[in-house]
Amino acid sequence: MGCVTVIGAVLGVILGIWFISFLESLNLVQWLVILMLFGLGAIALYVLLKPSSGTSVSNTASEPVSAGDYKIIVKNGRVTIVRFISVDSGTIEIPSMINNMPVRVIGAGAFKDCKQMEKVMIPGSVIEIQDNAFQNCSGLREVVMPSTVKKLGKAVFSDCRNLSNINLPDSITNIPEKCFYYCKELHALSFPASVKWIDGQAFAESGLRNVSLPEGIQKIGSEAFGYCRSLRSILIPKELKDIADDAFRSTWSFTIYCYGNSYGLEYARKHNINYKNAEEWS
Repeated sequence: MGCVTVIGAVLGVILGIWFISFLESLNLVQWLVILMLFGLGAIALYVLLKPSSGTSVSNTASEPVSAGDYKIIVKNGRVTIVRFISVDSGTIEIPSMINNMPVRVIGAGAFKDCKQMEKVMIPGSVIEIQDNAFQNCSGLREVVMPSTVKKLGKAVFSDCRNLSNINLPDSITNIPEKCFYYCKELHALSFPASVKWIDGQAFAESGLRNVSLPEGIQKIGSEAFGYCRSLRSILIPKELKDIADDAFRSTWSFTIYCYGNSYGLEYARKHNINYKNAEEWS
């Protein structure tokens, strides 16, 4: 390392001596040309290195930064929205790109308590919606969710009491804990065939009335449909064999539609729940 430093110093001295002798041979016009070129180069360097005063963001920002209506975190050129900071109400269309980078994740609590929002349109760039992202958006009525979303966090739409229209894409395999807790106006929901698990209290105190579970479902968790006082009927697939004993806690006057010799039939009898043959489901 010391040898390299000495060689560099010697070369620097040699170049310095040559440059000084070169400058001494210049006339006034040549001096002016060189000074002008140096000036232009300095201006160009300043423009390139000057920090931006706008909302452009480094593609490796690790701390939340403001970008228009959002606070975001950028990692590896992908955007996570960590907070919606606009006062806009009504319909919110989340952008698919921010600062020429794709929006991949809606972060935990990003839209929590946005009570004036009535409809949200999630772009096709999003693959994950994290815990509590839209919790307590009491004015929210409709959610448009793309087929790209593969993962929902806990309590994503919890306490969205006016939510009545939402589509779950075929990419969803798990409906997490308290995902639709206290969604009182959610009277109907189409479950995609991809859903395998419904976690604890996922639909507790919701307004669901008639539920048809998909054939491939494997587990219904504790109080998943607890306190659903509007529930009238639920279709239990033949292969489902794991239903928590308290999955329907304090849910009264509903009927289980099930198949003969199935776990659904056994469950209904064990818990003194009204049941009918699944063939009668309509």
